[in-house]
Amino acid sequence: MCDVVPMQACHILLGRPWQFDRSAIHDGQKNVYKILKHGKSYSLSPLRPCEVTHNQNLLAKSYVAYVLKQQERRELHQGIESKTLMRMKNRTNMHRWS
Repeated sequence: MCDVVPMQACHILLGRPWQFDRSAIHDGQKNVYKILKHGKSYSLSPLRPCEVTHNQNLLAKSYVAYVLKQQERRELHQGIESKTLMRMKNRTNMHRWS
């Protein structure tokens, strides 16, 4: 048995208490939250579909760049490790013949 609670995406993203911590006012017709923080008034409105697509594209590009950078770091690290191992092997071989 489980409870079903009506939720919106902002409850998951921002957490339910943010509405009460910030004294948020929700305008249901405009689908806008208005909050007051440090004496400034802010309106949180949903993104337009084109903005959502644009943001998703930016996130995808930044994720690909992040993955490539991590891969380059791994390859660099592996290269450094292999060079270090080669140096250690060379040193031990030199000591054997000395």
